Amino acid sequence: MVKRWGLTLAEFVLALGLMAILLVMVGGLMTRLVAASNKSGDLSAGMELAQRVLNDVVLRGTYDTSQALTTYTLYSHNDQVVTEFTYQVTSTPVAVPDSPPSYFVVVDTWWWGAGATHDSRANMGKLHARLSRLVSP
Repeated sequence: MVKRWGLTLAEFVLALGLMAILLVMVGGLMTRLVAASNKSGDLSAGMELAQRVLNDVVLRGTYDTSQALTTYTLYSHNDQVVTEFTYQVTSTPVAVPDSPPSYFVVVDTWWWGAGATHDSRANMGKLHARLSRLVSP
């Protein structure tokens, strides 16, 4: 009797199918990792923009007025892709007895066309960052 060293057609098809499933799973994982990295970069840029706007509002002393939606473009992923950010500053007077008037200042930031009415996207989660501070002049 002669021994054969090789794969049968069924074994070959099974191995090929398992490799195809594995490649599809790895491809899906890589796609989600890239999307998560992009979202993290946008969130960092949105928080940085909110911090700059909040600091500017406090330094200029314009925290007693609310601003309309303002659009700002940033390079958040690389130097070729521009992401559009929209922000809004709102402030609420806070009465504190025996102290000067204080304001609760909030800066909301959205990106990728999101806004106050819709701040999330399917498979991306929230596209919104909020930063607030209690300011006493």
